[in-house]
Amino acid sequence: MRPKVRVLFPMLVFASWLMLALFYSPPSSAKRPSQSDEIALRTMIEKLYADYARKDLDGYFRSWTASPALIEKRRESLRRTFASIEKMEVAKFAIVQLKIEGAKAEVLITVELNLFRTGLSKTESLRLNRWIECTADAGTWKVLNDVSAEDHLAARLTTAKTDEARAALLASEPEWVNRNLMAALITQADQLADQGQLTQAAGIYGLAKKIASDSGDKIALARASDRMGNVLHAQGDYAAALIAHQQALEIVTRLKREDAAFAILNNIGLLQAERGDYDAAIAAFQQSLSLSQAASDKSEMAKVLTNISNAYSTLGNNAKAMQYLNQSIELSKSAGDKTRHAIALNTMAKIHLLQGEDRL
Repeated sequence: MRPKVRVLFPMLVFASWLMLALFYSPPSSAKRPSQSDEIALRTMIEKLYADYARKDLDGYFRSWTASPALIEKRRESLRRTFASIEKMEVAKFAIVQLKIEGAKAEVLITVELNLFRTGLSKTESLRLNRWIECTADAGTWKVLNDVSAEDHLAARLTTAKTDEARAALLASEPEWVNRNLMAALITQADQLADQGQLTQAAGIYGLAKKIASDSGDKIALARASDRMGNVLHAQGDYAAALIAHQQALEIVTRLKREDAAFAILNNIGLLQAERGDYDAAIAAFQQSLSLSQAASDKSEMAKVLTNISNAYSTLGNNAKAMQYLNQSIELSKSAGDKTRHAIALNTMAKIHLLQGEDRL
């Protein structure tokens, strides 16, 4: 009996292996996108940005299947972008990366455009780096979202849990590490700060500062430092906040960027007022006011005038406070800045209440 068993067992193993080879297919082959899928997706993306270059919003959005709110937001953004552009020509179009997983796809593209702006004879060059999220809808590729590659990377950097994860992301996509990425990171951090997530915001501002410093982008470094100062101010670390603001001010002063300096000086004034040093606060506000006057920025002037008024009111000099406040009200009204105008009127009401009056 033993010889028969030794012959039968190898035969059973061979039969099992043969059945497995005939009927088993690896899972990876089932997920591999077909060539026709890739061709269809490429064709859709190329048409999408051909419509973009023609400023054909109806054609551009025929390729979309996102929520109405997202589509309207993107449509309004494109209307503003196209408002001053008379004509666009595509100088270069490239699909940098295309990834298909089942019915979902991600596409990275670069588009170089020649812009002809209304009233200008000089041609302007513009490079777009876009991340496009797609889905297969009834066998046809459609767009779910279309954002800048830098915005997409900034969002991923913001949600990364560790510094190591962020460093890995930056190393994997060096082509998107540019000025637009730093601006996107600052926007992400601004949103976190507005939501009260100050520790997270400080981390992203710090990342933007590092990238700006490494790349030599002084203006981005100043912006990130100033915003970091605002977060440190909100956290009650006034000494560190002042250092951050002063670093930002030093950079823009050296670059002779008065348009950036007046906002930083206003932030320094607010910080000094919070510390109770109203003389230093008023001095910073006055410097900010002079620079904003030189730039003819009425909204900024109105904001600073209201801040000067608040400082004098706190010192008990309501007559001087009203003097500056009246200027703020007139400027914000002439600038059509309803927000600043409302703030100034509200400040005036508070001063009248302090004076024991019940009306403006």
